[in-house]
Amino acid sequence: MKDQAEKLRAVANELRNQNEAETAAVSNFTLTANQAKVIAITSGKGGVGKSTLAVNLAISLCMNGKRVALVDGDLGLANIDIMLGITPEYTLHHLITGKKSLEEIIIEGLFGLKIIPGWSGIENLLDLSSDEVKRIIAELSKIEDQVDYLIIDTGAGISKIITAFIKAADIVLLVTTPEPTSITDAYSALKNVIEVKENKEVGLIVNRVVNRREGIRIAARLAEVCEKFLNFKLQFLGYISNNNIVGEAVTRQRPVISLYPNSSVVEEITAIGRELLSADENGQTGKERHGLTAFFAKVFEFLK
Repeated sequence: MKDQAEKLRAVANELRNQNEAETAAVSNFTLTANQAKVIAITSGKGGVGKSTLAVNLAISLCMNGKRVALVDGDLGLANIDIMLGITPEYTLHHLITGKKSLEEIIIEGLFGLKIIPGWSGIENLLDLSSDEVKRIIAELSKIEDQVDYLIIDTGAGISKIITAFIKAADIVLLVTTPEPTSITDAYSALKNVIEVKENKEVGLIVNRVVNRREGIRIAARLAEVCEKFLNFKLQFLGYISNNNIVGEAVTRQRPVISLYPNSSVVEEITAIGRELLSADENGQTGKERHGLTAFFAKVFEFLK
C-alpha cells in the first residue's frame, strides 16, 4: 500500500509539473504595439441570431474603416462559412493540426474582412501540447498588426470552450430575443460571464423585437434584474427588428448588410457598430485591448 501511494504521488507531481510548464509556455508571449480588441458574441441559447449579428457587425466595422477578423468559434456547429456562401478549403482544424499556416486558411471577405473558418469538434483543441500551442500562437502573431478588432462568434450556452472565449475576450456582447426562455437563458449566461471575467464588460443586444419600445423594455427588465440580484450594471448597446429579410439573406447565403444595405435592420446593426466604436474611442468600454496572441494564449491556458 505504501509503495502504491508513493507511486501515485510521483505521478501526481509529474502531471502537476507538466501542467505548470505548459501554462508558463502558453503565457510567455510579447505583444506588439498594435493590439486588436477582442469581442466575443455569445448567447444563452441557440437560434437567437448570434451568428447573423457577428457576420454583419464585422462587415459594418470594416465599412467604418476598421480592420476586422472574424473567427467562427462555434466549434460544435461552425456555420459562418455557410451564411457567407463560401466553401473554405481549410479551417482552424488544419491550423491546429499543423497541416496549414494561418495565411493559408484565412479567407478575404467583403470590405477586407478576414474570415477564419471554424470546424465542428474540439477534441484537438483540448489535447494540444505546449509546443503545439506555441506554434499556433506564433502563427496568429503574424497578423497581430493587421487587425483592429477580432470578433469571436462563440457557441450558445456555458460550455468550457465558450467560457474560455468569454474569459479571454476584452468585451462580451450578449444576444437575446424577447422570448421568455431566451431571456432566462441570457440571464444564466450572464451569471457565468460575471463569474469568470475580471473586467466584466458586457453589452446587451436584443434581437427580433417588434419595435424600438420593445427592445428598450426587454433591456430595461434584464438590466434591473441584473443590478438587483447580481449587483451588475448591464450596458444596452442596441436592438434589431424582426424582419423577414434577415431569414431571406441567410437562405441566400449573403450578409443582409450587402443584400439590403438601406434596410432598417442594417441601420440598427450599423448603429450598434457605431456605438461600439464611439464607446471604445471615448474610453467608455475600458482600456482592455489584449490582441490576438494574448487572447488565444489565455484560451489555451484556461483549457489547460
